[in-house]
Amino acid sequence: MQNQEHVRTYVKVQVRSDKLVVENVRSGTCAAPNAAVERGNVAWCNNTPANQPVGSIVDSVTVHPYQGDGQAIQVNVPNAAPGEFGWTIDGYNGLVDLGTAQDHNGDYFAAAGHINPIVVSDNRRSLAPWSISASVSDFRDGDKTFSGAYLGWTPQVIEAGAGAQASGSVASGYDDHGQGLSVSRGLGWANQGHAKGTARLGAARDLKIPGSVEKGGYRATLTITALSS
Repeated sequence: MQNQEHVRTYVKVQVRSDKLVVENVRSGTCAAPNAAVERGNVAWCNNTPANQPVGSIVDSVTVHPYQGDGQAIQVNVPNAAPGEFGWTIDGYNGLVDLGTAQDHNGDYFAAAGHINPIVVSDNRRSLAPWSISASVSDFRDGDKTFSGAYLGWTPQVIEAGAGAQASGSVASGYDDHGQGLSVSRGLGWANQGHAKGTARLGAARDLKIPGSVEKGGYRATLTITALSS
């Protein structure tokens, strides 16, 4: 068909959401092929390719559904963010100084202290279980060394949140001839379905070493591991 410009057009109908959009789109110009102009059926043709190119819209109308005395309400709900799980060491000082070990009748030396707290944050929608564990390397001072098994701890929840539960105590290997913290031991955990939030976990350290250990300034590294499904 032709419009008031005497050029060919077509009608484009689209359904958008709850609306019907009807557009009259130019499909030609005054130039050939244009039968009306070429045969002299019209005295004029009001169209220029620069200002009214092929594909441009002549007219457009949007038809909305009749709502009567009411009105429709619509809301688009996006996918919810999955959330995040993470942990950090609370404090700028990475060194836990147990001070000078105390001699106990020449049988063993003992020292105590606390780890820098671990902050656990969990706001995941899945409410998946999580756990924090740690192990310690051997203590060394140059060529001198003693086993990390002599270090034990008593975990604690300093600030509750994220469903945090404290893991069980681990004795120094000096007391029970066990492995102490030389192997991975739990610090804290939470079950499936726990509340979202943030917790601070800590632990009191208990170091007992044989009286035969040589004098020195010994250091070890505590490796922390977080697991979650």
